[in-house]
Amino acid sequence: CRLWTFVGKRLDAVVLDFGTLGRDQTFCCAAFVFMQYKGFGGDHVQLSGGFAGGVVTIAGTADGFVYILEGRVLTKVLSFAHTGPVLALATAGSNSVVSVGQDGKVKAWELQQPS
Repeated sequence: CRLWTFVGKRLDAVVLDFGTLGRDQTFCCAAFVFMQYKGFGGDHVQLSGGFAGGVVTIAGTADGFVYILEGRVLTKVLSFAHTGPVLALATAGSNSVVSVGQDGKVKAWELQQPS
């Protein structure tokens, strides 16, 4: 899987760190949401309350998982979110995401409460 970022006028591949939580695989869809909470580990800015915040990438995988990445690092996995590929994702506020799978189900997920 590859995500891309602009460097000047060209696109460069972003190397992702899956750690032990996940594996490199096809992302069928992605969504992006700004989140702010204690313990945010991606590239961030300090916001109200002293909590860090930044853009989180949410990716739906071919095997039915939902990956949450802070910057380039996989930080949370919603295992077996769907039976089969996750086909669409949409953010619902700053801490929720809705997923649609090939299994015909629509599911709402709470990502993380600010603390």
